[in-house]
Amino acid sequence: MIKVKMWIRRDEYFFKMDGHATGDDIVCAACSAIAFSLLGYLVNNANDIKRVFEMNSDSGKVNIWLRGTKKIIPAFEMAYIGLAQIAKKHPDKILIKKF
Repeated sequence: MIKVKMWIRRDEYFFKMDGHATGDDIVCAACSAIAFSLLGYLVNNANDIKRVFEMNSDSGKVNIWLRGTKKIIPAFEMAYIGLAQIAKKHPDKILIKKF
């Protein structure tokens, strides 16, 4: 199961995705595409990042924890909406906790 935790508090942004949708490569690929798109957006808009606590990726994992401007809120919202749509169709493959 893919587990996602994310929150936005004032100027702090947190996103963590871990795990695999065992037996469902399409769900894994879709979730990875969304998470890596968020990571790519942040890298390409580094001027909107004030401080990076953690920002890395590995097979089946993406970790983002940073301080930034309000300009990156839509990117986090897009990631949440995309992952929530996948979770709606495949609730046994992805769990999202938004704080």
